[in-house]
Amino acid sequence: MNCPKCGFNNNTDATFCKKCGYNLNKNKSKINSFNDQINILAVSLGLIVSIIFLFIGAAGFIGVPNSGIPLAAYVVLVFFVVAFFGALVTGFLGCETSKDGIINGLFLSLIILIGTAFLLAVFAFITSGITAVISSAFAPLASSSSTLTASTTATTASDVTTAASSDGILQLLLYILEFIASIALVFVAGALGGSFGVFIRKGIRNL
Repeated sequence: MNCPKCGFNNNTDATFCKKCGYNLNKNKSKINSFNDQINILAVSLGLIVSIIFLFIGAAGFIGVPNSGIPLAAYVVLVFFVVAFFGALVTGFLGCETSKDGIINGLFLSLIILIGTAFLLAVFAFITSGITAVISSAFAPLASSSSTLTASTTATTASDVTTAASSDGILQLLLYILEFIASIALVFVAGALGGSFGVFIRKGIRNL
């Protein structure tokens, strides 16, 4: 990498010019600077740890109905723990500064969310296909029975729809806010875990 100030040829991973001390990172884009701070190996190891904790959390779903804990709260807690401990391993193994730990932890959280969204999309696609096949198979029976009850339920259905529309909108907004808050918590867990992993790494070095 040639220094734009003095023209000295530095190493590609150099931060400052060896001759004049110019900050070579000023010429890098934000994307390149971000890529330089990502430790792929450490993130991969952290992802493995996250998957292990995810399986442990999935096994705990068996006792959730009897514990009184809301299912949504348990899911958020599991993903918080998954992101935190995965990022902790990432920060401990591959980061030197708290900033690097936070960046790698956030990157790990992003991978977890993208992977989860992909698996949910595949599951929804498969289940919707199965549902479509079943509904098409029983469509003649459903149509014959629906014609007998359509006249009696038409008037009551309109009243129920108007009464439930306002409640449905408020419930939808609440679900959206909970979804955004859950995603934010996963990113917070990744940032905290990554920085805490660096803290443990430095503490062990100072022993």
